Amino acid sequence: DRDEVPDTKESPGTRWMELAFQKSTFRFTGAYLGRRSSPKILAWNTRLITLRDIGWGIAPLFFGLSRLSFEPKVQAKDKDGKLLFKDNKPVMVSAPMTDADIARRDKEMTRESGLADAAKARAFAQKAGLRAGSIYWLDNEDARITFVQTELDYYAAFFNEIASATRGKAAYQP
Repeated sequence: DRDEVPDTKESPGTRWMELAFQKSTFRFTGAYLGRRSSPKILAWNTRLITLRDIGWGIAPLFFGLSRLSFEPKVQAKDKDGKLLFKDNKPVMVSAPMTDADIARRDKEMTRESGLADAAKARAFAQKAGLRAGSIYWLDNEDARITFVQTELDYYAAFFNEIASATRGKAAYQP
């Protein structure tokens, strides 16, 4: 027994979300806040107050920096060395970081950028009409277990700043 809702860059529409709320066990929906969000993703933000009025809880997700932000991307190849495509678009994968990529990460992923991103996340949330004290998720999609110090400094600053503004409510979303 498993309910399904779309994971989509575009809003499925207010009527669909109202039906999903009435007929499913789901009570929260995610909403991306700024940084690298496309206009289609940000379209969700114009509907957040309406969704909240229907009864949905809103889980604000902020695209933060991660190691993946600095890894170069290359087109994937099959076992025969042929370039891979999906829907006529190249399939991209991460490549090993070069010394230049590591230096850029160490320069850009800092305590200061963590503080700045926390301020951006709060500003996006306020603009979207989210309530003060909302829980924020940092979505970096980097599943590695070990982190270097610059990454830890960034995450600590982000979470500490968000927690100080949200009465201790912040979460990490791997």
